[in-house]
Amino acid sequence: MPNTVDNFYPKLFGDRTHDSMIKALQETQYVLNSITDYTPFTNGKKADGYHGPKLGLLEAQKLPIADKDFARIEKSSIHIPFDKEFGVSFVISDIEESMSNVNIQKECATKAKDALLELYDDEIIKEMISKSENKIKLSTGTKLQKSDFMKARKILNAKKAPRRGRYAALCVEHESQLYDIEGFISRDKIKDTNAVKEGVIGRLMGFDIILVQDMPKIAENGLISDTEAQNTKEVSVFYSTLSIGFARQKEFGVKTSPDAGLPGDKMNIYSVFGLTAQEPNFVVTMRDN
Repeated sequence: MPNTVDNFYPKLFGDRTHDSMIKALQETQYVLNSITDYTPFTNGKKADGYHGPKLGLLEAQKLPIADKDFARIEKSSIHIPFDKEFGVSFVISDIEESMSNVNIQKECATKAKDALLELYDDEIIKEMISKSENKIKLSTGTKLQKSDFMKARKILNAKKAPRRGRYAALCVEHESQLYDIEGFISRDKIKDTNAVKEGVIGRLMGFDIILVQDMPKIAENGLISDTEAQNTKEVSVFYSTLSIGFARQKEFGVKTSPDAGLPGDKMNIYSVFGLTAQEPNFVVTMRDN
């Protein structure tokens, strides 16, 4: 018989997942913590979105502000609806025991954290590929070269992207070609490695470089096609931290339900979140030629 108790406190698992995720983001470089995260500014435990100023894009206005300038001010706001909900499911043999067993709580929180961070990164990369206003090809063939970094840098400079907070998220194939590029500084050669999070491979041309092992392949038009056979091109993404806005409900939800077909209860740790391309011209997707 399933062991569901009325005094189950889901907050125990939600809080542990939250703490585990915050610690991971402080220590390791994910795609998520390379873009603009509005989560700390989200109001309400069960907020349905974020609406407020774009971080990093505000500018001083001479007072009084003329009516004609309010259109520009309005563009400095961003709306991120929380329209995505994903969960990580477990089967717990004894719900009551799991609340007092620190190891069970830690194991569930760690697995949920890992799965959700991987999901966030995947959704952000797909948004970048979809909304990028700069879809270009490698300089030659399928080999990533220094000239490709220079090309991406030139585009971001022309778009007036801030020089700080630039990243290159590379697919596995392009990452393997990095070490032949003159000027590439591997992580172990960076002077102050204490300031560089785990997960950063190195730097080149002002870009912090990270590996995305599950980078999707794309079609000839620079997008991810619904027809899988058309997705044959390797792609890497060069971007500014201001390119994507992300936010989630601060607390992770936890649901439980008994299942007569299982010797225990089902538990789901879930996240409600949203993201949007706030500066799509700050993204350069570079695909094989």
